[in-house]
Amino acid sequence: LAHQVLKGSNRKVMERRYAYDDAGQLEQISDLRGTIRYAYDPLGRLRQMQGRLGEERFAFDPASNIQVSDENEARGGRAPVLLDNLLKQYAGTRFEYDERGNLAVRVRNGERMAFGWDSFDRMVSAGDHRMQATYRYDALGRRIAKLTEPCVYTSINDGPGYRDVLRARLKSEHGYGLTVYGWDGDTLACETDCEKRTVTHYVYEPGGFTPLLQASGPLGAGVDREAARGREGPQPFAVVAYYHCDQIGTPQELTDAAGEEVWSANYRAWGQAREVISEAARKAGIGNPLRFAGQYFDRETGLHYNRHRYYDPTSGRFISKDPIGLAGGINVYQYAPNPVGWIDPFGLAGSSLLALPAPTGSNPWMPNTPMTSEPIPAGGLTVQMAMAPGQTRPGGWATTDNIPDVDYVRNKLAVTPDFKSDVSHVQTFHVPESVQVQRGTVGPQKCGCKLYPGGGSQLQILNFADRAKLVPVGPPRAIK
Repeated sequence: LAHQVLKGSNRKVMERRYAYDDAGQLEQISDLRGTIRYAYDPLGRLRQMQGRLGEERFAFDPASNIQVSDENEARGGRAPVLLDNLLKQYAGTRFEYDERGNLAVRVRNGERMAFGWDSFDRMVSAGDHRMQATYRYDALGRRIAKLTEPCVYTSINDGPGYRDVLRARLKSEHGYGLTVYGWDGDTLACETDCEKRTVTHYVYEPGGFTPLLQASGPLGAGVDREAARGREGPQPFAVVAYYHCDQIGTPQELTDAAGEEVWSANYRAWGQAREVISEAARKAGIGNPLRFAGQYFDRETGLHYNRHRYYDPTSGRFISKDPIGLAGGINVYQYAPNPVGWIDPFGLAGSSLLALPAPTGSNPWMPNTPMTSEPIPAGGLTVQMAMAPGQTRPGGWATTDNIPDVDYVRNKLAVTPDFKSDVSHVQTFHVPESVQVQRGTVGPQKCGCKLYPGGGSQLQILNFADRAKLVPVGPPRAIK
């Protein structure tokens, strides 16, 4: 993805531009709100983010636990305290766990919140001095209901009925009550607020988790109960709002039917959002609980429900173990190497969204041709990479073809100028055995008005950490 723009009747409502480094990692986002810059360590982990909410810096231990952050330093805290990847203290927040490794207690700013879990390691309750929440799931582990109730404190001097009046006021002020969720496979299709008797439906890109629009209205809106009887059609939705998402599908803005911005958010590096909601949107009941791909923001806890687990955006990790244990990696709480180029919509395994050969978002693989995912066999594999001036580190894409010149890079490998503006040389690398790759035929890519046909062979190295295992073979070879 290189450029997004939304034009109103006489002005630009939204415009966003993306820039990538030679390894395909996102380097910069510029929009009407300012510029965000990113820097990475040699393993592709997010080392620094400088943006609208200030500068954040991170360091990691060998298991990829976040060891240092600016927020932690600002609070005067020491390095995070970890034992067996259990985070005990981070940025002024203290954590306690049960015997199965699930978060049991969180103490933040002196306020204690307790969490309860069932025998399937699903969170079923959360509560503090303000409220108590309970959660229910279906047979597939999808959350289907959330009930939040205020904690009401009264004295013997309060009159009859005061407790009920106070409970009703607190429920109204904080939005407590019963919410019921409906699913379409693994994507959240709708949510019903049983207190306000309203329903919100979500529509996504086909086969993905990037939201396109939300439609809300009174309970029953959009349901055609009388169609079979030849009577009046369904009650229309009261409000429709349209999503505008970034390179990994995280909502950045919502616009109404007139193209006016009604909701936006600035995010810290690991997903903590600072929302901006217009007064018109508040009156219309427009909001957005969707965050990173597959995540739903729970206002009562500050956590993100992430299908199979819950994610904490303040610490950048899950609050329970990977369901398959160490088979999923040595760090059973890790979200992803970096939150800029990776997603984990199921809460089970992160996947890389490296920039495609054409940042237009085109399919990098040739349609109707085989594409395999496999480990490099015994003995390893020799590949070539087209490199930019000054580039020495391997990127995420390679070929087993012999690259004769720049014309081959542009046309057969479909490396567009938007993705790599200048190609100066070829470097041969040895890929060791067991590195997981995808292999197939290069698909056609479009850049501006020009089509780059593809047709060469290509290989994608799926994990950032595996790039460091590649060994240069011989000196670089200049091409023209």
